[in-house]
Amino acid sequence: MAEMWMWRISSVFIAAYPVLTILLMIPLGAWAQDNDIAAAVLVSFMLFGFVVYPLCRLFLIILSFTTL
Repeated sequence: MAEMWMWRISSVFIAAYPVLTILLMIPLGAWAQDNDIAAAVLVSFMLFGFVVYPLCRLFLIILSFTTL
């Protein structure tokens, strides 16, 4: 039962992440033109998207094969 909830939460996060990335990058990009801290936040957010997002997808693929 716990695996099913973990699967649902993970899949919702993975499905929503590209949309959240686009929605958050527009204001962060506009703010980053004048602010160095905002630029650092924008870069770290992009790195998070390119590293954590694929790892989460890989984890869910592995999890789906191991729970069969």
